[in-house]
Formats: sequence, structure tokens, C-alpha cells
Amino acid sequence: MDYLLLIIGWVTYGVLHSLLASHRSKSTLQNWILGLAPYYRLGYNIFAILSLFLLLYLQSQIQRLVLVESNPALSWTGIIVVGLGLLIILLALRQYNLAEFSGLDAFRKREGKGGKLAIHGLSGRVRHPLYTGMLLVLWGFWFYDSTLSSFIMALFLSGYIRIGIYFEERKLIREFGNEYRNYQKQVPMLFPTIIQ
Repeated sequence: MDYLLLIIGWVTYGVLHSLLASHRSKSTLQNWILGLAPYYRLGYNIFAILSLFLLLYLQSQIQRLVLVESNPALSWTGIIVVGLGLLIILLALRQYNLAEFSGLDAFRKREGKGGKLAIHGLSGRVRHPLYTGMLLVLWGFWFYDSTLSSFIMALFLSGYIRIGIYFEERKLIREFGNEYRNYQKQVPMLFPTIIQ
């Protein structure tokens, strides 16, 4: 029963976050409560973090069901993959305007709107390096802690990331048009091409 609740929790997390991140939700909020619209992203991020911690707490309370017995090779592989994922996340975040990404830019006066498509650095190798790093962290953690709850988390968050990419790319096509379509053709989504 605990694992069923965990699955329901992760599915609910993904559905709520996808709905709240949608263009329609943002537009509805802007029409509904005009004064709070600039704080939408900040509120969304706070909700995402709090609900993630709630799910991780729930997951930590479930009795551990080990799927693969731990051994030094598997544990070290997990640590290395998590480390690589964290490094990619940190490098990817350097390409973002962190105030805008977090929603904290709502407290500053904006000089204009619109940005430039970032296709340098890691984004020149893969379109979504932040998600690549997250996937490595998720699956690296599963190598390190090969339990059913870790597997459920990695599986559902991987699916959520893939669905999120679909919606994010639709938004980027609306914003950048053919420039983004050409970028999609030239640069792989998550993992770089080894042979070119």
C-alpha cells in the first residue's frame, strides 16, 4: 500500500507541475489576478520544492525493499554518475538567468521582454543539459540505492522530464520559431552524439 501511495504521489506531482507550468495556467492566472502574475514562476518554484520534499519524506518513511544487492562497484558507479549529473547541472545553470529561472526577477523592474536562444556551451551539445544532469542524478542515485522506492522515483521523474521537454519545446517554438526548429534538427535532445 505504501508503494501505491508513492506512485500516486509521483504521478500527482507530475500532473500538477505540468498543468501549472502550462501556458494556459499562466494566462488564466494573469487574467484572474493581475497583480500576482509576475510572481507566478516564484510561486510555482516554491510549490515544486515543497511538494518534492514532501514526496521525498514520504519515500524515506517506506520500508526499504532492495531490488539489487549493493556492492562496491554498483555503489561507486552510482556516486560517479550522480557526481557527473551534478556537474552538468551546475554547468547548465551558468547559462541561465538565475533570477528569471527562479522567479526572483519579479522583484526587479523589467527593462524589456524577450531573450535570445542560448545555443552555446552545453546547449551546443544537447538541447536540455539541465534535464540530462537530472536524469544522471536520478539513475545514479538508483545505482547507489537500488530500492523499489528509488526505482519508482527515477522512473516517474524520468517520465515527467520527458513530458516536460515536450511542452517546453512547444513553448520555445512559439517564442523562437524556425530558429528553434533548426536547432532541434542540429542538436540532440538529451545526450550528445558520439559519432558525427
